[in-house]
Amino acid sequence: MSSQKPRIIPWLISQIDSKTYPGLEWVNSEHTQFRVPWKHASRHDQSSDDFKIFENTLFEELDHLNLYQGEGELFLPREHVQGIEGGMEPNAEVFAEHTFYSNVTIPEAHLDGATAVPVFQEEHVQTQPVQELESLQHKILKHFSYNSFETDFEVKIFYRGKLVQTTTVTNPNGFYITAEQQPGHVGYLDRVYLPQPALVVTDQLLVEAVDQLLTKLKEGTVVEVREGAIGAKRLGHCRSYWSMTNAPKTNTPNKIDKTEYLVLYSIQQFIAELIEFVEHRRKESPQYSIWICIGEQWPDEKSWQKKCIMVQVIPVVMRFLHELSYSTGASSLNNSEINLEISDSLSSTSNLMSLLRSIEDMMH
Repeated sequence: MSSQKPRIIPWLISQIDSKTYPGLEWVNSEHTQFRVPWKHASRHDQSSDDFKIFENTLFEELDHLNLYQGEGELFLPREHVQGIEGGMEPNAEVFAEHTFYSNVTIPEAHLDGATAVPVFQEEHVQTQPVQELESLQHKILKHFSYNSFETDFEVKIFYRGKLVQTTTVTNPNGFYITAEQQPGHVGYLDRVYLPQPALVVTDQLLVEAVDQLLTKLKEGTVVEVREGAIGAKRLGHCRSYWSMTNAPKTNTPNKIDKTEYLVLYSIQQFIAELIEFVEHRRKESPQYSIWICIGEQWPDEKSWQKKCIMVQVIPVVMRFLHELSYSTGASSLNNSEINLEISDSLSSTSNLMSLLRSIEDMMH
């Protein structure tokens, strides 16, 4: 057995202890289980922190080495390194949404400062019994009915590209994007308040520009679920524009109307596109994040990071189903209700297609 090849586990333990990487941490007091932040590259809400540790030069070095597992020590297989670096482990057995769990058993000699190498053991997800699978599918399907669906929304506010606020809306009917404070508001729709710029950014020119927009916003823009579709309408004096991506291929502004309710995206369209993607009849996975620009024409020649106010709307149920198509593990349909761990049985193509076809049938 060669002892010159780099061993990833001692290095990884030192990185966990250093607390250098956001989210890389021990999850038990014995320091035998750890968590690594991770998101698939197709996710529309990823940030640099979600794969920061994989940019380390050690991972780049490991990528071209023939590593192997010997007795009592781990040399990470080439396909594992490539899978981690690329965003998804090939067998999808130990990855969960934004999280990768493993067990590390550390010999006493290692704890005493010796050079012994810890043993690495993957924690495999067991196949679910049929009853559990049916129960899980039932929990998912109850969010859908004839020509309608229920979802939470994750709403992210950006001031000139800087994330300044993240809000979870649990009202399935939708919400207002507004600056008008109404303490104790109870109504058909929730209210997502844009933060005062002076509290979240230091650029004084940006503070003044956002303040001017907020004074005109009034009731703002409403995002509402109707008849199986997510739509929008402008209510205030501040114009708003939208796209299904933050990098649209067109420079033609896409306005949200003030007089008529505009359908932005439907669950029927999403399910149809997702089925095509799973069946390899579509190269790109469907977009599910809705991007709204407040107070400036968009899309145009400027990047979204140059706009004063951008709002990203993520329908949680669509994100959940999108992640199922990648078999990435645990996720959440409803942030306040369900936290489901997806096993190999549900994430198999046949079971996933059965679930998607059931949802599709319920939409008609």
